[in-house]
Parts: sequence; structure tokens; C-alpha cells
Amino acid sequence: MHGYLKAFDQIQAYGFDVFVGGHLTAIGNREDVLITRAYVMDLNETVKRVHGTTDMMAVNTRWAARLAGLDVWPHSHASTTLNYIRWDD
Repeated sequence: MHGYLKAFDQIQAYGFDVFVGGHLTAIGNREDVLITRAYVMDLNETVKRVHGTTDMMAVNTRWAARLAGLDVWPHSHASTTLNYIRWDD
């Protein structure tokens, strides 16, 4: 994901008029790359905000007495679950 977010700036550094991104059948241009970059950055910031304002440790208080080692990976568990809900559920 880090490379993907950086790729837009790298693409814009090239002097080009036509962009063939490999998706769909439409050929893009510099503005299309900028529009897609704006969408991806907005999506990234929105997910960060939602993820950042969620108390991932709240579940621990309900499960800590019943499930050993819960304090080790709760952020990863919540992040993975968020991805699942958003993309697969």
C-alpha cells in the first residue's frame, strides 16, 4: 500500500500525455491520474480516521478474563476485521 500511494507522484513525474493503466478500456491522461490520486488519498484518510477513532481495546475488557494473550494483537484483529467488513461482508 505504501508503494501504491507513492506511485501517483512517481507517475506524475514522467512527462506523458497518455496513461494506459490496465483497467477498463479507456485510455487516461494526466488529469485522470490526478483525479484517481485524489480519490485514493481521500479513501486512505477516511479509513485512517475511522480506524483511528475506534477504540480497539474496548473488546479486550469484555474478553480478557476468558481469552489469554488478547492484549498482544487486538489492533491487528480489528484492522483485519474492518477490512473484511468493508470489502467482503
